[in-house]
Amino acid sequence: MESVRKIAERKIWNYGRVELWDFAHANRNALTREETLSFLLRNRSEAKLLLSDPQEARRQELPLSVLEFIRFGGLMGRREESLRFQPHLAFWSANNEERWRELKEYRETVATFRLTVPSFVLEDIAIASNGLSFYIPNFPLENKFWEPNASLTTHFILRDENRRQWRTFEKLLRLDWSLKKARLFLGANFYRRVWLQGDRDSFSQLFREEGFSFSQTFKVVSLMNRLERKRQTQPSLFDFDGGVIH
Repeated sequence: MESVRKIAERKIWNYGRVELWDFAHANRNALTREETLSFLLRNRSEAKLLLSDPQEARRQELPLSVLEFIRFGGLMGRREESLRFQPHLAFWSANNEERWRELKEYRETVATFRLTVPSFVLEDIAIASNGLSFYIPNFPLENKFWEPNASLTTHFILRDENRRQWRTFEKLLRLDWSLKKARLFLGANFYRRVWLQGDRDSFSQLFREEGFSFSQTFKVVSLMNRLERKRQTQPSLFDFDGGVIH
């Protein structure tokens, strides 16, 4: 896929993931925009509708927040410079030299993460994520849940309770409940996926946050910070060889 690529990934706990992605090519042209939204939504027809008729997409309750993941880096790279807030957002330049500069600026200002974390961590991050683009995919969840290090007896108690909640969730779906509503009956320790994209200042605020409710959130945010700082995986490091954009 030309529009996005995974740069780095680290595992945490039993099923958790912290992934660093590069979305620099998402705004190259109309095709890469559609490809990017199709990747996020896992639905090409919904991606086309969001691009062609955002108002109709809103009426159909499609997540307009995914449009914030197509943005022009500029000097700040804020979400206000995204397709959601600028419907006539320009593509990257067709001139190779100019596009090289634009992509360099983008990678110096914008970072994108995909997290697989327990719901309570996700909610903790959401509260502190002022200025970040935030998209939670509405896909069917896997029956995966976080549990603390505890005795074997506690493990079996938690396992049975989580299985019971999952069976309830599946029964509600069979009764034609929406994922959004059925998910309310799953515990806060079930894993969810979330996409985060933001400019340097927004992530700096998140990394400096000291008011998280859970120690597990500190671990996730610290891992995000370490990934973002690693030079071999850092989006702001623009590597080139003979003018070839990587």
